[in-house]
Amino acid sequence: EQVAAAIELANRAVAAGAVSLDALIVGRGGGSLEDLWAFNEEVVARAIAHSELPIVSAVGHEVDFSIADFVADRRAPTPSAAAELLSPDRDEWLQVLEGTRYTLLQQVNQKLGHLGQELRHLRRRLRHPGSLLREQAQRVDDLEQRLRRAQAGILLQSRNHHAMLGNRLRAQSPLMRVQQLQRSHADTRRRLLSAMQQNLAGTRQRAAALAQVLDSLSPLGVLGRGFAVLRDDRGNIVSDAAAVRVGDEVSARLARGQLDLTVTRVVPGEDQGQD
Repeated sequence: EQVAAAIELANRAVAAGAVSLDALIVGRGGGSLEDLWAFNEEVVARAIAHSELPIVSAVGHEVDFSIADFVADRRAPTPSAAAELLSPDRDEWLQVLEGTRYTLLQQVNQKLGHLGQELRHLRRRLRHPGSLLREQAQRVDDLEQRLRRAQAGILLQSRNHHAMLGNRLRAQSPLMRVQQLQRSHADTRRRLLSAMQQNLAGTRQRAAALAQVLDSLSPLGVLGRGFAVLRDDRGNIVSDAAAVRVGDEVSARLARGQLDLTVTRVVPGEDQGQD
């Protein structure tokens, strides 16, 4: 709890402007596992994780590891190594800076050398504008002549093609084809009219014959000779006198009209007795 409180205190002091800190070193020197156990506690790990200040964990010796090492921003094997990490040696930085300056000068000189070679190459390739204009003018003249020859060839080829198409069109004039189709149409029309008339005459003959057969089979023809069709009150045809009794209502269908009758006497056939 004391380690976590110290981390929070440092963060509050920086936030309040009371102190100016760049980073914190959280750790201690070597010791037993029990001595270093405070840096495995959850409260310390959470305090390190929530710290706004960068934290370097330096717990024990190089072989010692704690949970704080994995939560901190950097791990140092020892507290003294953490101090060296946060405060590097001035001479070492000057050596690094000198090496960087030397490398930069070499790269600049090398780049200037390449640019000088490229400039000399471009100077050799650079030509007087008048010479370039004369070459371009000559090229334009050549292209103009080639274009004119190509246009003349295309025009001649197009004229020949059109002439060939005109000859083929005249040889295959549609007038003869139209006349042939007109004659074929007239012949087909005459044949169609003749076939229609023959078919109509045959149909009329068949219709007349069927009308005669239908008239001979029609019950109206029989009724016209004085016969009648009797039906009982249920609409059934009465063909046997025994099917009705005295007092039954029957209807008689005549050739023209209908009679509603009441049975007053029934005369059965020869094989039946009298009712």
